[in-house]
Amino acid sequence: MFQKITALMLLVCLCAVLVACGDGGTLNTATTDFNTGSWGSTSDGTSTVSTTDSSADSTTDSVTDESSESKKTSSTGKKPTTSNSGTSNAGSSSEKTSREEQAQAILESGSYLVGLTDQLNKRLVVCDLAEEDWSDDKAVVWEMSTYAGVAGIKFRDNDYWGQKVVIYCSGTKATIASYETKEVLLNITKAPGNSHSVELLPNGVFVVAGSTGSEIRVFGAGKKTVSDTVAFPDAHGVLWDPTYNVLWAVGSNHLQAFRVTGTATAPKLEAVKEMSYYPNQSLHDLSADYGNPDQLLLTGSYGVVLFNKKTGKTSYDYPAGKYLKTQTYVPGVGQFASGVCVFTTVRKDTLTYKEWGTDQVGVFVPLGESSGLVLMRQAKKDAYYKARLFSFDYQ
Repeated sequence: MFQKITALMLLVCLCAVLVACGDGGTLNTATTDFNTGSWGSTSDGTSTVSTTDSSADSTTDSVTDESSESKKTSSTGKKPTTSNSGTSNAGSSSEKTSREEQAQAILESGSYLVGLTDQLNKRLVVCDLAEEDWSDDKAVVWEMSTYAGVAGIKFRDNDYWGQKVVIYCSGTKATIASYETKEVLLNITKAPGNSHSVELLPNGVFVVAGSTGSEIRVFGAGKKTVSDTVAFPDAHGVLWDPTYNVLWAVGSNHLQAFRVTGTATAPKLEAVKEMSYYPNQSLHDLSADYGNPDQLLLTGSYGVVLFNKKTGKTSYDYPAGKYLKTQTYVPGVGQFASGVCVFTTVRKDTLTYKEWGTDQVGVFVPLGESSGLVLMRQAKKDAYYKARLFSFDYQ
């Protein structure tokens, strides 16, 4: 009798587990929740954190279908105000749902837009991170057709061209186009090979970084011919800094600042010797910290680090630092003034184009001083490479 009762109890428990798990016993979530903890400084200027959760699920819930026409285009988003202490990493089911709702409310309270290069569909898109359903372009608020393999992307309100523009590149091509009309203003075919990044200075000087040949090429305002070429190992990123009046570049394990000399029509680059740094990792991209003009975000083989221009040190001491420390291939990243951080990360289970095009975009939302939530947005018909915080400002 005891054996029969035991077997019956086991059968009841097994049924309960199957019901709780649903489809095949698999639990799907669109978030990663964690406590960001405290940072400890190391002797080389980097910071260490204790990691409690380093993986984000590759699924995305589809719950809303708002019209993209109603989206605003503010670049930095509102600073979130929260009351959740965020001390629990996992929490109960109801608590997790509450924190997801809190993160979503923060995104909806401001204007959090991201520019993306969609290599699969040969286009640039601007998407609303507050939109939870990214299927069928529901999150797209702007798009523009481009050439194959489009990589670098930035948005600038440019003095020389007298309008807001979008700049992008791929292969040996680099382009400046009107954001409003999408008319091509300048198309360059002599950019360095495998161009990864572009920058447009206020006076119209155009700069392109390419990894093939390890070069940075400079073009005079409105010119299609090369004005200056600088050798730079595995050149991957360039960014104009109006605060320090320099052009930052990254490639290999090198971060370098350049003065732009000469004239607007015949510019040259001159390395600033005292602003040359060698972070202990292979660097891929750089972007402004829109909350602090004295900081840059650098993506590389050891995640995304924060670079302090005044001290020359790197750390993970920023809201998304704990999570992005664990991501070893981040083609693009951007941090809003509020601390919300958007990024693309390459994982084998999310690839939709070659070895680097992903159908997912991650967004880290701070939920207090010591916690945050990562929400994943997924568009299965797209293949994103670079992600760029949508702003026409340099920083």
